[in-house]
Amino acid sequence: TMMPPPPKQRNGENSGNREQQQPHKYKEVVRCRDKRRTMPGHACEHCVKFIDAVCGPADGGDGVFDRDKMIMDCSRHRANHSPDHTPDGFWELSFADEIAARKEGEEDLQRNMMDN
Repeated sequence: TMMPPPPKQRNGENSGNREQQQPHKYKEVVRCRDKRRTMPGHACEHCVKFIDAVCGPADGGDGVFDRDKMIMDCSRHRANHSPDHTPDGFWELSFADEIAARKEGEEDLQRNMMDN
């Protein structure tokens, strides 16, 4: 009798076990509140401003609260992997000359406000 062929592998998976493969970052959806509370907390750029105000600056602040504990206890941003930093200007969809003109206009406005 003829044996069936082995199942085809998808997306470059090798025949090894999934646990042996190198893990990759991904954003997992966890809907159970209790399970989300056990995930590590992360701070976005806006949260960092608040945490700096409460705990003191990250570079040696002598705040009342422990910075890492506050992030773990209070953060609304929870994931098994820390999110990547989005480069400045990444979401800017304008052309380069439009961006330069807008920045120049903003600088002129600030200079006019300083003079008045």
